[in-house]
Amino acid sequence: MLPENFHNHPSPLNNSPVHSWGTGSPLDSSPNDADPLSLNSFHLPDRSPSPFSLSNQELPNTTPLIRPGLVDNLANDFGLNDQQRSTLHAYVQFGSVEGGIGKAEMLAKLYAMTVNFDLYNHPKIIEDENNVETLRRMLRDLDVRLQTTFAVTASQTKTIRAVVTDLIYDPMRTCYHELAADVFESLRKNAQQYHFHNVFGVPGYEKTLETTIVKQCSSVRNNFRQHLRDGMAASADEFTHKLNKKYLRLGGPKYSLEQLLNKNIILEQLDEKELGKKMSDPRWKQKIEGFRRLDEAGFKNLASPSNTTTPAQSPALRTGTSPPTNTIHPTNRLLSGQPVGNGAQLGRGMQALAYIR
Repeated sequence: MLPENFHNHPSPLNNSPVHSWGTGSPLDSSPNDADPLSLNSFHLPDRSPSPFSLSNQELPNTTPLIRPGLVDNLANDFGLNDQQRSTLHAYVQFGSVEGGIGKAEMLAKLYAMTVNFDLYNHPKIIEDENNVETLRRMLRDLDVRLQTTFAVTASQTKTIRAVVTDLIYDPMRTCYHELAADVFESLRKNAQQYHFHNVFGVPGYEKTLETTIVKQCSSVRNNFRQHLRDGMAASADEFTHKLNKKYLRLGGPKYSLEQLLNKNIILEQLDEKELGKKMSDPRWKQKIEGFRRLDEAGFKNLASPSNTTTPAQSPALRTGTSPPTNTIHPTNRLLSGQPVGNGAQLGRGMQALAYIR
C-alpha cells in the first residue's frame, strides 16, 4: 500500500537536473503537451569528453598531498591548456581523499597524465619529426652510400657488351674512338628495355656505367681488330660467316654481306698524309664511300638472291663460283673466295688496323 502522503512528495521527474520533461504532469497525455517518452521533449546529456569540466564545488574539501604550485609548473613545462591543467588539479584533489594514495605513486601518475596530454596536443609533430623525418634522413644516407658502392651487375655487363658488338659491327662506321659515347647514348634511349632505368639520372651511377662501357668497348674493339687481321687470309664466305657468328646476336641486324667492306678497305694503300689523320675527315669518308659503291657493284654482279641468306636459314654464307676476273673490281677480289694477295698488301692492312682505336 502507498503511504498517505505519497501525493505530497515532489515527483522525481519534475526535479531531474538533466532532463526537461515540459510543463504539466508527467501522466498527462494531452496532445497539446509534450510527450514524456518522446526524444524531442528532453535533452540527452553531453557525451563529449569532459574530464576538464569539474568545478570547485564538486571537488572534495581535502588538503592535497601535492602543492598546487608544483602541478602548475608541470603544466607550464609541457604547455598544457587550462582544461588539462584543471584535470591535473582534480586528480590530485581526488587522490588526497581520506589519506590519499601515497605521494610517490601520485607524482608518477601525475607525470604520466601530463605526458599523455602532451602527446594528445602534438600528434603531427611527433609523426613528422620522429618517424617520417628520421626515415627520410635514413634514405638520404643510404642513397649517398649506394652511389659510392654502386656496381654494374653481371646481367647489365652482358647487355653492354651486346650493344657494343651491334654498334661496332657496322660497315659504315669510320670512327671507332667514339664508340663508347654511342653505346652510352643507346643505353640512355633504351633504358627501360635494357633495364638501366635505375642508373640514369644519378650522376654517381652514370659515372660507374661510363667506366664499364669504356672497358667493354676497348675489349670488343681489340677483338674486332684481331678478327679483321685474321680474316685477311680467309676466303670471303669463311670470313663473313665467322664475323657474323661472333658479332651478330639474335634479334640484331640482318645477315649482311656488306661486312666485307671492312676487309676490302684495309687491303688498300691508304695514305694518312693525303686523307687526314682521322677517319672522320671528309676525304676519308669520300674514299670509303667510293669503296662501298664499288663493292656493292661487284657484289651485285657476283651474288644472286638464292645465294643471300640469314642466320635462321644457313650457318654459313656461300658466294657461288668465281666469275671472270674482268667483271670484278680489284678491291672486290675477296668476294670470289680467292686468297689474299701478297705480303705487301697484308702489311698495309696491318697498318690500316691501327685506325681502329
